[in-house]
Amino acid sequence: MHPGQSQAFSVNAEANGSVKFAVYPAATGVSGVTEYDVTIASIKSGLDRFWEATNPTYGDWLDTGRDVDVSAWKPAIAYQMGDFLQVQTYNGIFSMSVQQREKERVTSAYRNVGSPTSEDKQVPESRTRSVLATHSEWVDAGSIQNCEEWKPLVSTVKYGTPFEQTKLCYQPQVRDWVYKVDGVALHSHSEPRQKNVTSTQQATGTKNYITGPKNSTWSAWKNDPAASARYGYSSWSPSPSAVNKGHRFTQSQTYKQKQFMTRTLFDLWADGTKTENSTETQRRTIDANNTRAATGTKVVGGKWTYVTSQRLFLRGLNPTMKHPTLGITVPTYRASPPTGGFCPTIGSYAIYWLPGGANFIYAQTMKCQ
Repeated sequence: MHPGQSQAFSVNAEANGSVKFAVYPAATGVSGVTEYDVTIASIKSGLDRFWEATNPTYGDWLDTGRDVDVSAWKPAIAYQMGDFLQVQTYNGIFSMSVQQREKERVTSAYRNVGSPTSEDKQVPESRTRSVLATHSEWVDAGSIQNCEEWKPLVSTVKYGTPFEQTKLCYQPQVRDWVYKVDGVALHSHSEPRQKNVTSTQQATGTKNYITGPKNSTWSAWKNDPAASARYGYSSWSPSPSAVNKGHRFTQSQTYKQKQFMTRTLFDLWADGTKTENSTETQRRTIDANNTRAATGTKVVGGKWTYVTSQRLFLRGLNPTMKHPTLGITVPTYRASPPTGGFCPTIGSYAIYWLPGGANFIYAQTMKCQ
């Protein structure tokens, strides 16, 4: 064997129990004499036993029936509204036996060391159960409440139209739940609700609406008050110069006059009322005239002609006098009657006189014609 190596080997012992063996160095290629130390670490006899610890043996994992970290059943029973399945989680404790042992190196035999021990472990597990839920019938709990207004509103339906209104109210109710597992009641609670209750009634719409138009009658024709509504004035006629001087007469004047008349249009409503909608206007232009009094300025001449003679008392004679037979006031002149002479106003009268005695005169009535 090479220097530094070790080797295990076995040899047969002699009858007296001695053992003989030789150790030779392997060829090293080194010339000369070399000394080696050989150490025998141990010598074991086949009759000796050499035990040393080895792997223990293990039994099967067995459920001990003990559970730890057990959770509550889920989901919770409270407020479940029907049959359901509950789940519970936990850690199951399992145990197995452990036997320590030794192995004999020469014969490879095994032997137990001491009594078996146990080793535990926790295994996450779960279990389920069926929960049967039952409930009673709904029963009223108090009076109807929280009623809404009647719909549709009468103000949204045409005036005078009959229709049906509805009103929604709420009736509080309650029922009881009981939860059982394998016939054993585990929990109970009450369930409330609001039941819809609908009422109806007959109503009549009040929403006013226009049924049609209505016109008022036309007003009388009225003169347009604007200054420009009168135009096209003619001259006054006849002219004073065309009428005998001093003669009173009526003059007329024509012009254009703008006029208008109106009527109001109303909306008639279903409830019988009416409201003003608009106003219509018609217009026209008419021929109109003005009149006024005037005095003639035309000078027209004539000739005096004899009418009558009279004897009159001189006393009380004035420049004018009331004619005793004509009944009109006429001028008097002391002069000879101007028969055939010019007179300025046709149709006028005058008295011309001359003394006829101490207390009287001779008067002649003359007419201009």
